[in-house]
Amino acid sequence: MTAPDWLDRSAYPFPSSFFDVGAGRMHYVDVGKGPVVVLVHGTPTWSFLYRRLIDDLRQDHRVIAPDLLGFGLSDKPQTEAVAPPQQAHHLRALLDHLKLDRFTLIVHDFGGPIGLSYALNHPEEIDRLVLLNTWMWPLENTATRWASRFFGTRLGRWVYTHWNFSPDVMLPALTNQALSAEVHAHYQRPFPTPDTRHAPWLFARDLVGADDWYASLWEQRDGLRSIPALLLWGEQDPGFGLEALARWQALFETAETKTFPDAGHLPQEEVPDAVQVALRSFL
Repeated sequence: MTAPDWLDRSAYPFPSSFFDVGAGRMHYVDVGKGPVVVLVHGTPTWSFLYRRLIDDLRQDHRVIAPDLLGFGLSDKPQTEAVAPPQQAHHLRALLDHLKLDRFTLIVHDFGGPIGLSYALNHPEEIDRLVLLNTWMWPLENTATRWASRFFGTRLGRWVYTHWNFSPDVMLPALTNQALSAEVHAHYQRPFPTPDTRHAPWLFARDLVGADDWYASLWEQRDGLRSIPALLLWGEQDPGFGLEALARWQALFETAETKTFPDAGHLPQEEVPDAVQVALRSFL
Protein backbone atom coordinates (compact mmCIF):
# COMPACT_ATOMS: atom_id res chain seq x y z
CA MET A 1 0.00 0.00 0.00
CA THR A 2 1.43 3.37 -0.99
CA ALA A 3 1.40 6.20 1.52
CA PRO A 4 -1.27 8.89 0.98
CA ASP A 5 -0.14 12.10 -0.69
CA TRP A 6 -0.75 14.15 2.43
CA LEU A 7 1.67 12.15 4.61
CA ASP A 8 4.92 14.00 5.29
CA ARG A 9 7.51 11.24 5.20
CA SER A 10 10.18 13.54 6.60
CA ALA A 11 8.12 13.79 9.79
CA TYR A 12 6.95 10.16 9.74
CA PRO A 13 9.74 8.16 8.06
CA PHE A 14 8.68 4.71 9.16
CA PRO A 15 7.93 1.65 7.03
CA SER A 16 4.34 0.43 7.13
CA SER A 17 3.13 -3.00 8.21
CA PHE A 18 -0.44 -4.31 8.12
CA PHE A 19 -2.37 -7.03 9.94
CA ASP A 20 -5.88 -8.18 9.03
CA VAL A 21 -8.03 -8.44 12.16
CA GLY A 22 -11.04 -9.72 10.20
CA ALA A 23 -12.97 -6.46 10.24
CA GLY A 24 -10.20 -4.71 8.33
CA ARG A 25 -6.48 -4.16 8.11
CA MET A 26 -4.65 -2.49 10.97
CA HIS A 27 -1.63 -0.41 10.04
CA TYR A 28 1.30 -0.46 12.44
CA VAL A 29 4.90 0.62 12.76
CA ASP A 30 7.42 -2.01 13.87
CA VAL A 31 10.97 -0.63 13.94
CA GLY A 32 14.22 -1.04 15.87
CA LYS A 33 15.67 -3.82 18.00
CA GLY A 34 15.92 -4.35 21.72
CA PRO A 35 13.42 -4.25 24.61
CA VAL A 36 9.91 -3.87 23.21
CA VAL A 37 7.77 -0.74 23.61
CA VAL A 38 4.12 -0.68 22.46
CA LEU A 39 2.41 2.70 21.96
CA VAL A 40 -1.40 2.96 21.83
CA HIS A 41 -3.15 6.17 20.76
CA GLY A 42 -6.69 7.48 21.22
CA THR A 43 -8.99 9.69 19.13
CA PRO A 44 -8.70 11.32 16.63
CA THR A 45 -4.97 10.66 16.68
CA TRP A 46 -2.89 7.79 15.33
CA SER A 47 0.71 6.59 15.51
CA PHE A 48 1.78 9.97 14.06
CA LEU A 49 1.24 11.31 17.59
CA TYR A 50 4.21 9.25 18.79
CA ARG A 51 6.52 9.97 15.84
CA ARG A 52 9.23 11.68 17.91
CA LEU A 53 9.23 8.93 20.53
CA ILE A 54 9.36 6.26 17.83
CA ASP A 55 12.29 7.95 16.14
CA ASP A 56 14.20 8.23 19.42
CA LEU A 57 13.39 4.86 20.97
CA ARG A 58 14.05 2.79 17.85
CA GLN A 59 17.77 3.45 18.34
CA ASP A 60 17.85 0.87 21.16
CA HIS A 61 14.30 -0.54 21.44
CA ARG A 62 11.87 -2.41 19.24
CA VAL A 63 8.98 0.04 18.90
CA ILE A 64 5.49 -1.06 17.87
CA ALA A 65 2.86 1.61 17.24
CA PRO A 66 -0.48 0.50 15.76
CA ASP A 67 -3.16 2.66 14.22
CA LEU A 68 -6.43 1.50 15.72
CA LEU A 69 -8.94 0.30 13.14
CA GLY A 70 -10.71 3.33 11.67
CA PHE A 71 -7.80 5.71 12.39
CA GLY A 72 -4.63 6.87 10.70
CA LEU A 73 -3.50 4.57 7.89
CA SER A 74 -5.70 1.64 8.96
CA ASP A 75 -8.88 0.60 7.15
CA LYS A 76 -12.03 2.51 8.09
CA PRO A 77 -15.00 0.13 8.20
CA GLN A 78 -18.39 1.62 9.02
CA THR A 79 -19.33 -0.97 11.63
CA GLU A 80 -19.34 -1.52 15.39
CA ALA A 81 -15.97 -3.22 14.92
CA VAL A 82 -14.34 0.18 15.46
CA ALA A 83 -16.05 0.86 18.83
CA PRO A 84 -13.63 1.01 21.81
CA PRO A 85 -14.41 -2.40 23.37
CA GLN A 86 -13.92 -4.09 20.01
CA GLN A 87 -10.67 -2.18 19.51
CA ALA A 88 -9.29 -3.94 22.57
CA HIS A 89 -9.92 -7.28 20.83
CA HIS A 90 -8.18 -6.07 17.67
CA LEU A 91 -5.17 -4.88 19.65
CA ARG A 92 -4.95 -8.24 21.41
CA ALA A 93 -5.09 -10.01 18.04
CA LEU A 94 -2.21 -7.89 16.73
CA LEU A 95 -0.07 -8.42 19.83
CA ASP A 96 -0.77 -12.16 19.76
CA HIS A 97 0.23 -12.20 16.09
CA LEU A 98 3.53 -10.47 16.91
CA LYS A 99 4.26 -13.10 19.61
CA LEU A 100 5.79 -10.61 22.03
CA ASP A 101 7.32 -11.80 25.28
CA ARG A 102 7.45 -8.81 27.59
CA PHE A 103 7.09 -5.13 26.80
CA THR A 104 6.54 -1.61 28.07
CA LEU A 105 3.02 -0.35 27.31
CA ILE A 106 2.45 3.36 26.66
CA VAL A 107 -1.14 4.61 26.41
CA HIS A 108 -2.91 7.92 25.84
CA ASP A 109 -6.58 8.99 25.76
CA PHE A 110 -8.77 6.05 24.60
CA GLY A 111 -5.55 4.07 24.35
CA GLY A 112 -5.88 3.80 28.13
CA PRO A 113 -8.90 1.51 28.39
CA ILE A 114 -8.02 -0.19 25.09
CA GLY A 115 -4.40 -0.92 25.95
CA LEU A 116 -4.89 -1.52 29.67
CA SER A 117 -7.55 -4.10 28.86
CA TYR A 118 -4.71 -6.16 27.42
CA ALA A 119 -2.51 -5.49 30.45
CA LEU A 120 -5.26 -6.64 32.82
CA ASN A 121 -5.54 -9.94 30.97
CA HIS A 122 -1.78 -10.40 30.54
CA PRO A 123 -0.04 -8.64 33.45
CA GLU A 124 2.85 -11.10 33.28
CA GLU A 125 3.77 -9.65 29.86
CA ILE A 126 3.97 -6.03 30.97
CA ASP A 127 7.35 -4.72 32.17
CA ARG A 128 6.24 -1.13 32.70
CA LEU A 129 3.26 1.13 32.11
CA VAL A 130 3.35 4.73 30.91
CA LEU A 131 0.08 6.67 31.06
CA LEU A 132 -0.53 10.06 29.44
CA ASN A 133 -3.82 11.92 30.05
CA THR A 134 -6.09 8.90 30.02
CA TRP A 135 -8.69 7.05 32.08
CA MET A 136 -10.24 3.61 32.68
CA TRP A 137 -13.51 4.20 34.55
CA PRO A 138 -17.04 5.49 33.80
CA LEU A 139 -16.79 9.25 33.31
CA GLU A 140 -18.73 11.40 35.72
CA ASN A 141 -18.29 14.88 34.23
CA THR A 142 -21.77 16.22 33.42
CA ALA A 143 -20.69 18.19 30.34
CA THR A 144 -18.84 15.18 28.93
CA ARG A 145 -21.81 12.89 29.49
CA TRP A 146 -24.23 15.36 27.91
CA ALA A 147 -22.02 15.85 24.86
CA SER A 148 -21.48 12.11 24.41
CA ARG A 149 -25.21 11.42 24.62
CA PHE A 150 -25.90 14.17 22.08
CA PHE A 151 -23.37 12.74 19.63
CA GLY A 152 -25.05 9.38 20.02
CA THR A 153 -28.23 10.81 18.46
CA ARG A 154 -28.91 10.96 14.73
CA LEU A 155 -28.35 14.74 14.71
CA GLY A 156 -25.21 14.40 16.79
CA ARG A 157 -23.83 11.80 14.43
CA TRP A 158 -24.49 14.07 11.45
CA VAL A 159 -22.71 16.99 13.15
CA TYR A 160 -19.74 14.82 14.14
CA THR A 161 -19.21 13.19 10.78
CA HIS A 162 -20.11 16.04 8.40
CA TRP A 163 -18.07 18.64 10.30
CA ASN A 164 -15.11 16.34 10.95
CA PHE A 165 -15.76 17.45 14.51
CA SER A 166 -13.10 15.44 16.31
CA PRO A 167 -9.93 16.73 14.60
CA ASP A 168 -11.36 20.09 13.49
CA VAL A 169 -13.02 21.20 16.72
CA MET A 170 -12.23 18.91 19.65
CA LEU A 171 -8.49 18.55 19.13
CA PRO A 172 -7.72 22.30 19.15
CA ALA A 173 -10.02 22.74 22.16
CA LEU A 174 -8.12 20.12 24.16
CA THR A 175 -4.62 21.43 23.50
CA ASN A 176 -3.17 24.33 25.46
CA GLN A 177 -0.60 25.10 22.76
CA ALA A 178 -1.78 25.48 19.19
CA LEU A 179 -0.81 22.81 16.70
CA SER A 180 0.93 23.99 13.56
CA ALA A 181 -1.16 23.83 10.39
CA GLU A 182 1.08 21.07 9.04
CA VAL A 183 0.73 18.90 12.16
CA HIS A 184 -3.00 19.57 12.50
CA ALA A 185 -3.49 18.47 8.89
CA HIS A 186 -2.08 15.03 9.76
CA TYR A 187 -4.98 14.53 12.18
CA GLN A 188 -7.60 15.93 9.79
CA ARG A 189 -6.71 14.23 6.52
CA PRO A 190 -7.14 10.59 7.57
CA PHE A 191 -10.87 11.47 7.63
CA PRO A 192 -11.61 13.16 4.27
CA THR A 193 -15.31 12.19 4.03
CA PRO A 194 -18.21 11.54 6.42
CA ASP A 195 -17.95 7.80 5.72
CA THR A 196 -14.34 7.73 6.96
CA ARG A 197 -15.28 9.40 10.28
CA HIS A 198 -17.23 6.50 11.71
CA ALA A 199 -14.60 5.50 14.29
CA PRO A 200 -14.14 8.98 15.83
CA TRP A 201 -17.92 9.28 16.05
CA LEU A 202 -18.25 5.91 17.81
CA PHE A 203 -15.53 6.93 20.25
CA ALA A 204 -17.45 10.13 21.04
CA ARG A 205 -20.66 8.13 21.51
CA ASP A 206 -18.89 5.61 23.71
CA LEU A 207 -17.43 8.10 26.15
CA VAL A 208 -20.57 7.10 28.04
CA GLY A 209 -21.98 4.43 25.75
CA ALA A 210 -19.39 1.93 26.98
CA ASP A 211 -19.80 2.69 30.71
CA ASP A 212 -20.28 -1.00 31.59
CA TRP A 213 -17.00 -1.88 29.88
CA TYR A 214 -15.08 0.89 31.66
CA ALA A 215 -16.61 -0.17 34.98
CA SER A 216 -15.55 -3.77 34.43
CA LEU A 217 -11.99 -2.67 33.69
CA TRP A 218 -11.82 -0.44 36.75
CA GLU A 219 -13.10 -3.23 38.98
CA GLN A 220 -10.02 -5.22 37.92
CA ARG A 221 -7.58 -2.35 38.49
CA ASP A 222 -5.69 -4.08 41.31
CA GLY A 223 -4.25 -6.39 38.66
CA LEU A 224 -2.12 -3.44 37.49
CA ARG A 225 -1.06 -2.11 40.88
CA SER A 226 2.28 -3.93 41.09
CA ILE A 227 3.48 -2.94 37.60
CA PRO A 228 6.05 -0.10 37.63
CA ALA A 229 4.33 2.96 36.22
CA LEU A 230 5.16 6.42 34.93
CA LEU A 231 2.44 9.09 34.79
CA LEU A 232 3.03 11.90 32.29
CA TRP A 233 0.36 14.57 32.47
CA GLY A 234 -0.58 17.81 30.77
CA GLU A 235 -2.04 19.92 33.58
CA GLN A 236 -4.19 22.09 31.28
CA ASP A 237 -6.19 19.20 29.84
CA PRO A 238 -9.91 20.12 30.13
CA GLY A 239 -10.90 16.49 29.61
CA PHE A 240 -8.53 14.51 31.83
CA GLY A 241 -6.91 16.93 34.24
CA LEU A 242 -5.36 16.62 37.66
CA GLU A 243 -8.42 14.85 39.10
CA ALA A 244 -7.84 11.92 36.74
CA LEU A 245 -4.13 11.98 37.53
CA ALA A 246 -4.89 11.75 41.27
CA ARG A 247 -7.01 8.67 40.68
CA TRP A 248 -4.11 6.97 38.91
CA GLN A 249 -1.70 8.03 41.65
CA ALA A 250 -3.96 6.40 44.23
CA LEU A 251 -3.74 3.14 42.27
CA PHE A 252 -0.02 3.31 41.46
CA GLU A 253 1.24 4.43 44.86
CA THR A 254 4.92 4.23 43.89
CA ALA A 255 4.53 5.59 40.37
CA GLU A 256 6.84 8.26 39.06
CA THR A 257 4.88 11.36 38.04
CA LYS A 258 5.89 14.18 35.73
CA THR A 259 3.40 16.94 35.06
CA PHE A 260 3.64 19.59 32.37
CA PRO A 261 2.07 22.87 33.57
CA ASP A 262 1.77 24.39 30.10
CA ALA A 263 0.48 21.32 28.24
CA GLY A 264 -3.09 20.25 27.58
CA HIS A 265 -4.35 16.90 26.33
CA LEU A 266 -1.48 16.18 23.91
CA PRO A 267 1.85 16.38 25.78
CA GLN A 268 3.45 14.40 22.93
CA GLU A 269 2.72 17.36 20.60
CA GLU A 270 2.88 20.25 23.05
CA VAL A 271 6.01 19.41 25.07
CA PRO A 272 7.64 16.57 23.09
CA ASP A 273 11.17 17.12 24.38
CA ALA A 274 10.07 17.00 28.03
CA VAL A 275 8.04 13.84 27.39
CA GLN A 276 11.02 12.22 25.71
CA VAL A 277 13.39 13.07 28.58
CA ALA A 278 10.99 11.74 31.22
CA LEU A 279 10.34 8.54 29.29
CA ARG A 280 14.04 7.92 28.67
CA SER A 281 14.78 8.33 32.37
CA PHE A 282 12.04 5.84 33.26
CA LEU A 283 13.14 3.24 30.73
